Amino acid sequence: MMFLQDALIVTLLGLTHGVDPDHIATARILKNSVKILKFSLFHSLGFVILAIPLTIILIITSINSVYLNIIGNLIGIGVALILLASALLGKEFEIEPKEMGLLQGSLVVTPSKIITVVLAISLDNIIYSTAIVGIFILSSTLSIFALSSLNMIPRKFDKPINVAISLLTIIFLGFSTFEVL
Repeated sequence: MMFLQDALIVTLLGLTHGVDPDHIATARILKNSVKILKFSLFHSLGFVILAIPLTIILIITSINSVYLNIIGNLIGIGVALILLASALLGKEFEIEPKEMGLLQGSLVVTPSKIITVVLAISLDNIIYSTAIVGIFILSSTLSIFALSSLNMIPRKFDKPINVAISLLTIIFLGFSTFEVL
């Protein structure tokens, strides 16, 4: 019964992780559903390859992850600036979904990722721990893809929406960066 409770928690964490501002900004740049799916999958791969081991090291050694948070926020701000420039200049900038997914998935350590890894470590059962991380990855991937693919914004509102998303992302991540300093 406890596993179902933990699975529900990480499912909700994964779904909310998908709506992080930098994910929305990236999806607005990519536009194409196939590219968004590739971004989502590579984002999860980046989480598995680097973010999980890094989070475990941070937890075990109690190292302050301030610099990692700053790096992650700067990546998100960079994505938002690309979206803002694209909207204001009326040009499309091409970013590679694989590389951007790996970059954001591996270097941006969010509270939802940390909670998932801490929960997985605390289970003391490798099968349950792996399942918990897998559930988070699946729900996060589906969330990023679904919310980005369900773009029902009429074309005439694309520019103001992209400008708003960019500015909100920059403000949110900028505030988050100054808050950790």
